[in-house]
Amino acid sequence: MKQLIINGIPIELERKRIKNMYLRILPPDGRVHISAPMKISDAEIQHFVTSRLQWIIKQQSKIQNRHPKGELDYNTGDVLYLWGREYRLKVIHTSGRGKISIMGDEIILLCKADSSKEQREKLVHRMYGDLLHQEIPYLLVRWEQVMGVKAYH
Repeated sequence: MKQLIINGIPIELERKRIKNMYLRILPPDGRVHISAPMKISDAEIQHFVTSRLQWIIKQQSKIQNRHPKGELDYNTGDVLYLWGREYRLKVIHTSGRGKISIMGDEIILLCKADSSKEQREKLVHRMYGDLLHQEIPYLLVRWEQVMGVKAYH
C-alpha cells in the first residue's frame, strides 16, 4: 500500500482492479484510505482528494470527537462497537450474577456495584464471543458460496 501526503493529510492508497475510486475515513483515528483503479494517475488522485478536502476534514473531526481516546473503563457512557455499529454502554448495578444484553443502541451490562473493570470487560468480551459463535454458521454458508469452496465443519 502506497502512502501519499496531500495538503498535509496522509493518505493510504490501495490500487485495485476496480472501475471507480473509493474514499473512506476510518475509525478510530480518522485515517484516510483510498481504493483506486490501477490505471489512474497520482495527479488524478490528488485532484480527487483536493476536491473533497472539506468533507474529509469534517469526517475526521466527527470520528475523533466521537471516539474516546485511551482505554475503556467499561462504565456507563463508554462507546462499544458491534458489527460496525456504535453502542453506548449502560452499566446497572445488581446483586445478582453479571449479565449483558443489547437494547436499541445501548449495551446493558448488569453487574455488582463492586465489580472491577476486568470483570466488566470479561462480560463484554464474552458477549462478543457468543455473538460471533452464533454468526459463524451463517458466515460460513455465505462465504462458501462467494468463494466457491466448502469448509470442513
